[in-house]
Amino acid sequence: MKKKITKKVLVKTPSVTKTALKEAYQLVKNDLFNNLLKMKNKERLTLRGIGTFVKKKSQRYCGWDKNTYLNYRVSFRTSDTLKRALEKSL
Repeated sequence: MKKKITKKVLVKTPSVTKTALKEAYQLVKNDLFNNLLKMKNKERLTLRGIGTFVKKKSQRYCGWDKNTYLNYRVSFRTSDTLKRALEKSL
């Protein structure tokens, strides 16, 4: 009777350094910031499986100086898949 010889294979997982992770976050943050600046009124920016950003023009009246100020608001709505995943993690 012959014995089976098995080899153990060591699989290395790529390690991520803190500096590489910081660079990746900075890259994503800058890209999102630039895309939000380029968006027009009531335009949507959808991130697959995460949610949607919506940019809307808003106007506020200030009672102190009797002026009306125009600005933009950016709202975020989470997707259903992200909501379900977050509920499962609780």
